[in-house]
Order: sequence, then structure tokens, then C-alpha cells
Amino acid sequence: MAIDIFEFQMTEPKNVVALDFETTGLGVYKSGIKVTSISLSRYIKGKIHNIFIDDEHKIYKTLQNLANNKVPVIVYNYGFEALVMHCKYPGIKLNVTGDVLRLVQQEGTQWGKRAFSLKNAVVMLLPRKYHGYENDIKNWIIENVTYLAADGKTKSPNSLNWGRFIYLAPHDKLKRYNELDTEMTLRIYEAIWEKWFVEEPEYLKSKHKNITDDELYTIEEMSFDHAIYLLNCERVARAEARGMQVDIYELLCGFHSAKNKLETMESRFFEQHKDGIAEVQRRRAKSLWLEKQNTLKSKKYLEIWTLEYAKSKIKPFNYNSDLDLKMLLVDVYGQVPKYFSKKTKRPSFSAKVMHQWTGIDILKEKGALEQAMKQARNLIYLSFEDGLYHPSIKVAGTTTGRLAGGKFDG
Repeated sequence: MAIDIFEFQMTEPKNVVALDFETTGLGVYKSGIKVTSISLSRYIKGKIHNIFIDDEHKIYKTLQNLANNKVPVIVYNYGFEALVMHCKYPGIKLNVTGDVLRLVQQEGTQWGKRAFSLKNAVVMLLPRKYHGYENDIKNWIIENVTYLAADGKTKSPNSLNWGRFIYLAPHDKLKRYNELDTEMTLRIYEAIWEKWFVEEPEYLKSKHKNITDDELYTIEEMSFDHAIYLLNCERVARAEARGMQVDIYELLCGFHSAKNKLETMESRFFEQHKDGIAEVQRRRAKSLWLEKQNTLKSKKYLEIWTLEYAKSKIKPFNYNSDLDLKMLLVDVYGQVPKYFSKKTKRPSFSAKVMHQWTGIDILKEKGALEQAMKQARNLIYLSFEDGLYHPSIKVAGTTTGRLAGGKFDG
């Protein structure tokens, strides 16, 4: 879509078509990820009509007709829809005139940290009868779908990730959900349009006698904002589809280098504090032995639970454990902490306050090395299929106002 930011105009709800894609995954730049269906919603004679299409050829023809006739299209999260169009239908240029996610973000600044998902937008802006429209398909997926997680375990979807498996739902549930997605998108668009451009100006003027027309929302101002936003969505979509070359060999070398440093640090730590750690373990064993002496009633078990036996039952000292470090530095060495964890109320060992401890300089570098390993591991995983990292940027930002990515923790 070629957008002229000075000529671009948002369109009245009665003249737009709401569009939504359902796919087999979010990485639509991959050849194996398919578009399974689309839904369209629009007003005809004052009533919303929904159309569901799950035939590949009909989907293509429908999108082509929308483009050829320059029908004004609205979506919810153009960042994703633009990626789908760029990767799966590169020759079709839709006339997208609105992203309801962007409007909801501007409308919902008073919601606090509530995420701007379609589900939350429905709760915030539409009558109660529309709330929970997704529950039917969500409950079916949680109850009937299983998947192999990254840790090798078979799991069931939960209330946070069930949307990844929508394409596995029965046809009737998928159809109804897809239709409701676009219907809710259209209803929210209409609600915001009515508030901003119909009700709000008169309401503001009645409450604030001195307000001028220049201080009110105007369609022109919102259209200008939207034009810039939609252009950014398209640029980010192209960047994600193109990807960035990743040198997996260098990442692997860096990962193993950091891993070797961590192992060396751990060895040095245990050597430096072997006497202190031995005292921690001795106290633990004695505490466990006394506990058994006071709780076990059978003479037979009391004979088994000797002090030596208790020593064999305690866990090895873990230098990643705040509790173990507290026992070593505070209980054994007698150091006095200045900073405490707000959650556990125990002495803090976070990177920001590591300076309050003496004798554990080795651990001060540990956090940076572990973060480097985590970043390398994530980037290797994300680029392993084609040697490219496909950055997924949330163009609308986040609830905290950050411009963030959705996949790479770095």
C-alpha cells in the first residue's frame, strides 16, 4: 500500500471492511506457515455481516478484489497483517485505512498496564454481552490440544498461549471465532469513532466553555498519525521478512567460551571458600539430625538417622542459591548486609548490590556471562532454520511505552 501521509484519510465505520487472518504460526516468512482462513465484517443496511473463507484460491481472489476496488480495510494489529500480506500475497496492495490496535492504544491510556489485546479492548469498550467472545474456542483448545514443549515434555496450552493453536480447532469453532474477531474489531472501531468524532467534541464544549476547535480531536490529525503508523508497520514487516544474517559458528564459540569461564569461576569459588562451605554443610547436617531426633518416634529409625547419615541427605552447596550464599556470608562469615530483597526479605544478591559483599568478586561477573549465554542461545534458536534472525518489533509499543520485540530476550 503506497501511503501519502498528507492525503491519507481515515474512513467512517459504515464504509470499511474489517479483515483478520488465521495462520498456522506467527513466523509467516517461513514457507511451512500457511494462511488457513480469513474473515471479513462490514455493515450492510445498518447490520454487521460476516464472511468466513478457508479456501486458498477464494482467499486470494477476495484479497485481490478488495485491492482492485480500493475498499477501505481495517485490521487489529497491522504489524502482523502487513507481514502476512508481504510474505504470502506480495502482489496485492490492500487499501488499509485503520489499525484498531493503534486507536485502542490511544483511547486506553487510562487503563494502566492492561495489555491492548483485542480481548481487553472488548472488555473496556463494548457492552458486557460481547465479553469473553473467545471462551468457546479457548476452552476447547486447552482441553483437547497437547504439544511438545522446548524441554521435551508434553504439555497442554494455557490461558496465555492457547492462541498459537487456533488452527487446530474444529471448523465450526474456528469459523465462529474468526468471524467474531473481525466483528469485534469493527464494533470497537465504531465505538471509538463515535466517541472521538461525534460525541466527544460536543461533550467537551459543554464541559469546557473556553475550549476551541483547535484543541479537539480532528479526523485530519488522527489520519496523519495513522498514516505514519501504518507506514512504520509496513517497514517493520519488510525488515522481519528479510531478516538479518547470523553467524551461528561465532555465536557457538562465544557461548562455549562463556560457559568455560563460568565453570572456571565455579571451581575457583569452591576452592576459595571450601572451609566456609564445609561449615555450612556441617550446620545443615546437624540441624537435620536434631530435627529427626525430635520428630522420629521409632527407635529403629533413630538408630538409622545418625549425624553421618544426615550428612549424606543434605543437598550440595549451590552458589546460585541466595539462601546458600546467605548462610555462607552472613551465618558463617558474619558479614552484615545492607540491602534486602523486597519479595523474600532476605539479603539481596542482585547484580546492583553485589558490592555489599566481600570475598565473592568472582560472582560479580557471573551475571553478565549468563546473560551473554542466554542471548547467544536464543539467537541460535531463532536463526537455526535459515541462518537469519527475523526481528519481531511491536510497532504499537508496550503498555509501559517501550518499543519492544516479541521474541528475542536481549
